[in-house]
Amino acid sequence: MDKQAIGERLKIAIVSQGITQKEFAERIGFSDKYISDIVRGRTKPSLALLSQIRSVFNVSTEWLITGVGDSSKITLEGFVKESTPTYRPYTGVPSQLKEDKKVALPLLSETQVLSVYNRESYIKEIKAEEYCLFYRDWLSQPDETVCMQVRGSEMEPLLKEGSVVALNIGVRDPALLVGRICGVRVKGTGGGGAAPDNICFRWLKASEPYLVFVPQQEGHPILCLPPAENPIIGRAEGAWVRF
Repeated sequence: MDKQAIGERLKIAIVSQGITQKEFAERIGFSDKYISDIVRGRTKPSLALLSQIRSVFNVSTEWLITGVGDSSKITLEGFVKESTPTYRPYTGVPSQLKEDKKVALPLLSETQVLSVYNRESYIKEIKAEEYCLFYRDWLSQPDETVCMQVRGSEMEPLLKEGSVVALNIGVRDPALLVGRICGVRVKGTGGGGAAPDNICFRWLKASEPYLVFVPQQEGHPILCLPPAENPIIGRAEGAWVRF
C-alpha cells in the first residue's frame, strides 16, 4: 500500500468537495490529525475510514487505494473555490502573521519562480513585496510553496489570466501528478535574440511513455516530452480565481 500516493488521492478527494480538511474530518467522524497524517503519507487509512468516505462522499475505495476505478466524483471544481474567499494582499512580515490557521505565501514573479526552480536562489532568500494568505491545512509543504499569477488563456475558464496560483515546487515527480494541474517550464526559442523560458499551467494527462500536458482551452498546444526532460515546476495546490 503506497501511503504517499493514497495521501495524494485523499487530498484530491477533499479538494473536490470544496471544503476544508477539518470539515471533511468532521463529516466522516474522524480526527483532523488522523486525516492530516494520511494526506501527508505518514499513515495508511483504516477500513472504517475508507467505508465512511465511500458512504458520505461516494468516493471509490478502489480508486483511493490503487488509483484505478471510478473516480468520476473527483473533480477539480473545489480547486478554484477553496481559497477564493481567503485571498487578500498581505504586505506585512510573514513571521508576524497572527492568524495561526493561515500561512503567508510569497507572491513571486515568473523570473523569481524560475530562479528557485533552477536552484539559483531559495524561497527564503527572496524578498517578496506581497504575500497571499492560504489555509495551512491545505498545504502539504508550506515552506516549498509560492504564489504566482497565471499568464495566457490556456486554462480558461478554470484559471483565467491574472488568477493567482499556489504552486508547490517541492513536488515534481510525474508519477504523483497525473491528473493534476502543474506549473510547466516552456523553453525559450533559440538564436541570438533568444526568448527567456516561461511558465504555463497544464493538466498532466499521462506520464508514460511520454509526459503529456494538455490545456483546458482548445486551440492551445499540447506539450509532449520524454520523461528525461521533465519540465514540471511544481503542483498547483489551489487558486484565487479572477472573475
